[in-house]
Amino acid sequence: MKGFFTTDKNNNLIYILDKPAKWKKEHDLPDKIKLTGTWKLDKNHNLVLKTTKTKNYPKSSLTLYGKIEKVNSDYLSFRLQKSSISYLSQKHLITLRGRWQADKFNRLTFEVKKKDKPDTLRFKNIWEINKNNKIIYIYKRKVLKTKKKQEQSIQFSGFWQLANKNKICYKLTHSKKSQFDFRAHLQTTNVYPKKGAIKYRIGVGYGKTRKEKTLKLYGSWKFSRKLGLFFEVGYGRGKLKRYSFSAKVNLTNKDKITFSLLDNKDRPLGLKLRYQRKLFNKKDLEFFTKLSKKGKNYKATAGLKLYF
Repeated sequence: MKGFFTTDKNNNLIYILDKPAKWKKEHDLPDKIKLTGTWKLDKNHNLVLKTTKTKNYPKSSLTLYGKIEKVNSDYLSFRLQKSSISYLSQKHLITLRGRWQADKFNRLTFEVKKKDKPDTLRFKNIWEINKNNKIIYIYKRKVLKTKKKQEQSIQFSGFWQLANKNKICYKLTHSKKSQFDFRAHLQTTNVYPKKGAIKYRIGVGYGKTRKEKTLKLYGSWKFSRKLGLFFEVGYGRGKLKRYSFSAKVNLTNKDKITFSLLDNKDRPLGLKLRYQRKLFNKKDLEFFTKLSKKGKNYKATAGLKLYF
């Protein structure tokens, strides 16, 4: 029976029959059929619904062939091209609602919202960061007509947060629930402003699929007496996000000034920013001297605090 798929607000799959009302009445069929079950992704990133066993029907599996069209803060859209049990009268876009997060192996996951407990879609490939500091997920899928594999990619819009020395977060734009919390370790504790990057060592996956990689967050280190110390990160199309830090200033070395960065609970992030004194003017040096007059190290709280 020809028709097309959609979803309701509870992420149940709905099949709408593309038949005249008279025909449906003759065959005692409803306008739409609701299918409930558990959502999964197969190895080719097709959507699979493991349907719930009922009194009249056994447990079964429905595969929806197509590609992931778009992701946003709280939903995933899938462009449907073929179904394993029906003849589609048109290509259709299916939307699943929920939230994005990372699992304990630093893999990307999407929790499909349900009344009882969510279903989890796991994206098992390795994700990357593109030139605009955004997360991009790349996978391969078979094209139905040619049967050849084609590369697809998904880009997540958001911004980074430095949570603490063992965790870095990526918060999705316009969402209060969706964010990726990654377990990570600072690769280098000493940062020099000209290099403009914070590096983390991170492992993704487990067992044979696990890979160690370096996560590089690119930006520009800057300082002003009004805002204090801040890191400016570009996210493409002229979008800049400025992060200011609380820090301890060390003036013990005649040629260098060291900022020991702190998190939002004033605990050391394990990251030290080292400047040459010659890069600052006389007024800046006087400002640091005032901060350090009560000792060799003094917490610099000048300016606005907008933590990672």
